[in-house]
Amino acid sequence: MDIDRDALIEAFVTEADELLADIEAALLHLESGEGGRDARELLLRAVHTMKGNASCVSYDALTDYIHRFEDVLADEAQPVTQLLRVVDVIRAACTGGGVLPENAHEILAGGERTSRPLVEKKTEVAQSIRVATEKLDRMVDLAGELAIARGRVGKVLADHADLARTDLIEAIADADRLDLEMQELVMGLRMMPVGPDLQRFARIVRDLAASHGKVVQLTVEGGDVEIDNAVIAALRDPLTHMLRNAIDHGIETPDARQLAGKPRMGNITIRARHSGGRIVIEVEDDGAGLDLPRIVEHAAAAGLIDAGASLDDHAAAELIFTHGFSTTEEASDLSGRGIGMDVVRRGVETLRGTIDVESQAGRGTRFIITLPLTLAIIDGFALGVGNDTFIVPLDSVVECLDLPAGSEHERLEGLINVRGEALPFLRLRRHLQLAAPAHAITRESVVVVAHANRKIGLCSDRLLGQMQTVIKPIGFLDRVPCVSSAAILGSGDVALILDVPQLIQSANHRRAKRSTHVS
Repeated sequence: MDIDRDALIEAFVTEADELLADIEAALLHLESGEGGRDARELLLRAVHTMKGNASCVSYDALTDYIHRFEDVLADEAQPVTQLLRVVDVIRAACTGGGVLPENAHEILAGGERTSRPLVEKKTEVAQSIRVATEKLDRMVDLAGELAIARGRVGKVLADHADLARTDLIEAIADADRLDLEMQELVMGLRMMPVGPDLQRFARIVRDLAASHGKVVQLTVEGGDVEIDNAVIAALRDPLTHMLRNAIDHGIETPDARQLAGKPRMGNITIRARHSGGRIVIEVEDDGAGLDLPRIVEHAAAAGLIDAGASLDDHAAAELIFTHGFSTTEEASDLSGRGIGMDVVRRGVETLRGTIDVESQAGRGTRFIITLPLTLAIIDGFALGVGNDTFIVPLDSVVECLDLPAGSEHERLEGLINVRGEALPFLRLRRHLQLAAPAHAITRESVVVVAHANRKIGLCSDRLLGQMQTVIKPIGFLDRVPCVSSAAILGSGDVALILDVPQLIQSANHRRAKRSTHVS
């Protein structure tokens, strides 16, 4: 029987990643004293399965190494740190063609004992996902029903001599209904429980805390909440930044926590939940909280705000998202280089999401990330500028209105008065440097969009209304300001999806550079 060796190896690596995550989780549970016999049985079962899988792909050296690892696990007194290092060795061998690192056997024997933190491996986006059989069965059924529905449409059109309009409408409606169900089912295949990915951070939290003399555990809540696999993958870097900052700045040392009447072990909680058709990820620690006066002081010293500026608590907390901001005097391997929380915010906004922060002195800090359930489809609002179509995410649209007439509005791109509120606005034609229209525009419309408690108006030639579109990432658009991606319209034309946070930033920057008049 012919066997596709590459496909077999790919399947082995995919399952090995899941098994190793289970092994790490079991070891951490045993270390905390919460796992008991169940955790040990899960550990031994996962290691044994790992050995069998390695044997199936003829990774003989790795198979023998895992067998010896089973012997080591028989001694329940083995330190978890050493066992986790063995897991790192196995992970490296799985992705390295079964070849063991040079120090593999020394680590297995417990000979390599260092105080440095374990190397964090960057997790790549999964190239394959597991799909429930019933979903695949339903897709097969839908494909057949769609073929029948399209055949019905074709028959009605072929019998055009006695074409009945109602028959055609009903046939098209049936096809549309089935097509929508198929689309929702296919998109659902990308939805994965967020728990397994969030649990992987437990290892990072443990090792980083240990390397800095702290004891911290990770708690995951809402692990059964499903989210687009691409969103999960894109969240890994922002969440890692946040966990690093929580360990470095938030969680106190065991002695300090004890003096404050807290448990010596700190806790970071990541919880997931649905809210209004979106996903909310919260990252909360029980540490010291944000030192708001110190944050304001450092921001003023760095020239990020005016000296003596009066800020409320929310505005002061928001300063941590400013580029280059840091309260750390010396950079460490965790933080202090001014490239942390601003990167987190930008990463979240790239996902069409928002991030907010709440903090209580002495009790901890909580970050709230709100994201779309999927990155593949967007509910958008379409705008026409000349012959071009642009789309803004529907959840960022506040209202639509006509641009007040007058020569001042034609000359200036600044502020308009919306029910007594001075609203910055941008003319998309001018801002995106589009060609002038062939004929005069007698009426312009403004779509008011909002992000992170800031609003601006986007001025266009016409409003095309709400539509649902499939997002098509295009590489070269990374270099196009204020554009995040593209979509294919029903007409076959390409529409660009606008980056609302960037547009708001551009409008505020332009407003700061020149004086404008409220009209």
